[in-house]
Amino acid sequence: PRSTLFPYTTLFRSRDYSFFPQKPYIRSKTLLVRNGGNDVWSGSRFTDPALATIIQRSGIDMDVQSFVQVAEYINGRFKGILNLREPNNDKFVYANFGYDDEEIDMFENDTFTNGTDEVYNHLVQLSENINQSGVYEEVKTLLDIDEFTNYMAAELYLGNDDWPNNNVKGYRSQADGRFRFVCFDLDYSVNAWNHTISSLNDYSYVKMVKLFKNLLKHNEYRKKFIDTFCIMGGSIFEKSRATAIINDL
Repeated sequence: PRSTLFPYTTLFRSRDYSFFPQKPYIRSKTLLVRNGGNDVWSGSRFTDPALATIIQRSGIDMDVQSFVQVAEYINGRFKGILNLREPNNDKFVYANFGYDDEEIDMFENDTFTNGTDEVYNHLVQLSENINQSGVYEEVKTLLDIDEFTNYMAAELYLGNDDWPNNNVKGYRSQADGRFRFVCFDLDYSVNAWNHTISSLNDYSYVKMVKLFKNLLKHNEYRKKFIDTFCIMGGSIFEKSRATAIINDL
């Protein structure tokens, strides 16, 4: 059925079928059909899945939506190419990690859609004292620090102008899980609309931004982030590598 909330997407019930060759073992409860409507500047309508695929094929630990192109037919007539994607909500968590909706804490833009905000609020508050003895180590028990660093480095390197005041989703297993973040909706990246990405200081009210800025006050983490950011430009999005993947898609 067509989604009444999102007119440019269609959600389908799916069976235990391997839709995505990148992840042949996942079980999809829903699929997302996306037309890339915000990607009008390039004419390709696949900037978002292309950037996600560049990240995914690198093997770096980061949650992105898998993607295949599909042909659209209406009443037997070919209409064009659409992007079949994994969802980026709690169904993503189920497909990739096997946790049901009621087994996770998950939020979008600081509003929790599953579970409670208790652990996340504690994590952010804890980071306010990041240089106190033992705090950084405790933070790492609540946050998947490697995945979070990769996520922040990718979003900032790409200059996503529709983030971080929007399109932020994080989740954890309630069974002592660490928070991970899902990277999605990259249509406004790489200066697509001739915008200048705002300073993170403009979004200090976003809990994720507070967490990140607090972490940067810790010398070990700051070095970790700088190293990861350099990998984004020097390896993952290196020109010849990215161009080859885009040409392949």
